[in-house]
Amino acid sequence: MRKIILFIFVFFFVITNCSAASKEESHFNLDIIKFDPKAPIDISSDTLEIEELTRKNQYVFFYKGDVVLIQAATKIYCDNLKIIYDSKKKEVIHSDFQKNVKINFKETVCTCDEAIYMGDKNILKFIGNLKILKGKNVFYGDQLDIDTISNKSILKGGKERIKTYFSGEK
Repeated sequence: MRKIILFIFVFFFVITNCSAASKEESHFNLDIIKFDPKAPIDISSDTLEIEELTRKNQYVFFYKGDVVLIQAATKIYCDNLKIIYDSKKKEVIHSDFQKNVKINFKETVCTCDEAIYMGDKNILKFIGNLKILKGKNVFYGDQLDIDTISNKSILKGGKERIKTYFSGEK
């Protein structure tokens, strides 16, 4: 009986959270990160370089060395971070987290080579050697794209297909 209940749980979890688009990508909602470009952000690093762009009141912030970004319940660690900030809109419009990226959000830990936020498209991308631990469930892939408006996620494989492990626990 327990095996049947576990099978039904896993089956409905996969059906409601995954719909295969091809052999190498699937759509689902992982709830990895809550990113609000207008919410306060606390950043620490070894160095900071600031460049003012001549167009549109924008500034580029280059954080280098042991970068830690905290925004509400989200903590992001990486080696380098580039942020483009629009002082007129008072929001982050683009950010690029580079090398050894680790994201902690609630019960989720995500590691990858690079993470990019594109404010004009409302897209978050996690690229390269992607591993996501959500509770006791594990997801592997090469790239994850998240639409920050609909919170729809697409996990893609690269040289290898995506892999998932569902623990069967809530």
